[in-house]
Amino acid sequence: MDGLGLTMLVVPKAHAPWLEQAAAHAAKTREDAARRQHAWLEE
Repeated sequence: MDGLGLTMLVVPKAHAPWLEQAAAHAAKTREDAARRQHAWLEE
């Protein structure tokens, strides 16, 4: 997996929904930051 640039995280199944929610929040935060930066560059 390392050769492909991948990482595996093994957690209890009960923790998966929380981790998925955290990942979705992080992705949205990155998208929002990218939009703000893009808007700033266009000014």
